[in-house]
Amino acid sequence: MKKPLILSTSPASAVIDATNQAKIDISARATGDLSSSGILGQVTLSINADTTKYDLTVTDAVFVDHTHGAATPLTYLGTVTVTAGTTPYLTSGPVTYLAIDSAGVVATKNVPFTHTERRTKCPVGILRHINLTVIDGVTAQPMMAQDLGMLAHDFMMGLGAYNISGNKLEDNGNSDLTIQRAAGQAFQRVGEHGTTLDDANHINSAVVPNATYFANSRKAGGLANVTLETALDPNRYDSADDTLTTIGNNHVVAHRMTLFPAAGSIILQYGQVDYSNMADAIAGYRTELFDERQAEQLDDGIFMGWYLLTKGITNFGAALLAGTAVCVPSQRFETPARL
Repeated sequence: MKKPLILSTSPASAVIDATNQAKIDISARATGDLSSSGILGQVTLSINADTTKYDLTVTDAVFVDHTHGAATPLTYLGTVTVTAGTTPYLTSGPVTYLAIDSAGVVATKNVPFTHTERRTKCPVGILRHINLTVIDGVTAQPMMAQDLGMLAHDFMMGLGAYNISGNKLEDNGNSDLTIQRAAGQAFQRVGEHGTTLDDANHINSAVVPNATYFANSRKAGGLANVTLETALDPNRYDSADDTLTTIGNNHVVAHRMTLFPAAGSIILQYGQVDYSNMADAIAGYRTELFDERQAEQLDDGIFMGWYLLTKGITNFGAALLAGTAVCVPSQRFETPARL
């Protein structure tokens, strides 16, 4: 397969606004917000009367020159107008990707622009020519120049907290059912957690040898019962609202653990299935149709995994060695199944 080429298409009419150029230079230097090229205004992309061609208008674009010591690190482009633009890929492929550079020249590719190319070019849209004869669809898809701090904040809040290292909830060597929270580091964008502003979003936690946890079970009215506990419960499962039922002899329950790094707290959600044996539990815990209460609250934490416990165990560490207890750590960003 031939390597796709970046080709200039029809000449564009570009207007550079000197007043806004000066303003944007001053603003960007003062705030550092515009560290990537992008569109500040809007993009209008349409099919020309000649359906083998397209029309394009771009208003207000900014281009960043990342060359060290560049004399003009930022270029403001007022308008770009293309009428009856052509694509070299009309008869050879189903799509054409469009971008503009700081001179208002339109570039085309038959594959998306790479991250390196996006440093000097602003993608603006896609032409579709499925039948390899005419342009039968267009999509304006501009790369916007946004406040990168705001963009990063939105992304981090959407992503949520996640574990970086450690924080494992494990046996503490006490020969009972208490647990230890290992030392670790987590990321959570909700405030200043680090010791300095340079480390504000990282939560570094020391080991907690005898970790307590809040046990959640279902409560009537769609609510949750919450109790503070000091030891794992291998003997009961959450069978219905306000009902913790003892599982059968040698049966297994699969509890879920969620860590809240900022508060340093742990929530255990009682398993909701009485598994006949460990093999059934291992086969079914991930697909358990779990009626999760306080889901919004739990989404603010870090899901740490499942704890599969056989009825009657009294020593967590010994049970792990014997296979009558199994800890299944979650994958990063994993969300467990729920109703």
